[in-house]
Amino acid sequence: MNAKIAERIDQEYREPPFEGLRMTSIPGLAFLRVTTPAPPKAHLNLPGLCLTVRGSKSVSLGDQTFTYGAGEALMVGLPLPVSGLVHVPSERAPYVGLLIELKPALLRQVALESGIPLTPAAGFGPALDVIRIAPAIESCIERMLDLVDAPAEAAFLWPMALRELAFRLLTGPGGAKIAWFAGLEVPGEGIAEAIAEIRERFRESIDVADLASRSHRSISSFHRHFLAVAKTTPLQYQKQLRLIEARRLLEEEPEGVAAAAFRVGYESPSQFSRDFSRYFGHAPRETVKKPLQRAVLNRAKKEYHSP
Repeated sequence: MNAKIAERIDQEYREPPFEGLRMTSIPGLAFLRVTTPAPPKAHLNLPGLCLTVRGSKSVSLGDQTFTYGAGEALMVGLPLPVSGLVHVPSERAPYVGLLIELKPALLRQVALESGIPLTPAAGFGPALDVIRIAPAIESCIERMLDLVDAPAEAAFLWPMALRELAFRLLTGPGGAKIAWFAGLEVPGEGIAEAIAEIRERFRESIDVADLASRSHRSISSFHRHFLAVAKTTPLQYQKQLRLIEARRLLEEEPEGVAAAAFRVGYESPSQFSRDFSRYFGHAPRETVKKPLQRAVLNRAKKEYHSP
């Protein structure tokens, strides 16, 4: 991978904190630096490009694991709950990566305008894939990073840079799969719309039959297609969203386990605790930060605009 990209990201961590996710001045662009190995962590991967510059990372979705090293990236087509594990090369050479938000709607627009056919969904698996970063894509990303220190230029050039990146991805290695990601945003396709609704109303009860009807599928067909794309069922997808949000509440706010359970839609705190322990591998009370830890975390999030 281009040493210039690694050096540019390392520059952002010359002042503490020296690791973690750091948002840049450009919305939708973030850097990631990890110096100390840590256990796998469940999180919601948003659509976009997750590029490894140094080291490697493994992401598990359902029963599949995707590993990508330097010069490779994970392309994500839909918001997906995953478990991520960062592999740190050494203390002197920490893991370095970057994340660029790239919505399927933009991919679809670029594909249609440039005459790139949207690949039918049949035959493809989950809505993420590992791709190799071709030289044209690498050069595009390098120019995008130059905009971080030029906010006036970024306001005008960043949208065009995203369009170029979308084109390079669609015409580069793995372009057919990425074109399928673009097709997920076709109105009436069903799964993308269903996922958007579940995310918006994850605290409420969801009617799978209604979601299937509005996607013009039978319930069994809807389940099969949802499982193929997200590697989980609609109800399990909703549960994972609830648990990930509950963990965030426990880390940032002092309301306690029962309050977090009710706020994300659970009716039973005991059931919430069982689901939380099964999903994260530890009890929810172990996630609750002490007041000083919470203050440091919230201050860091406010300063660096971390989600």
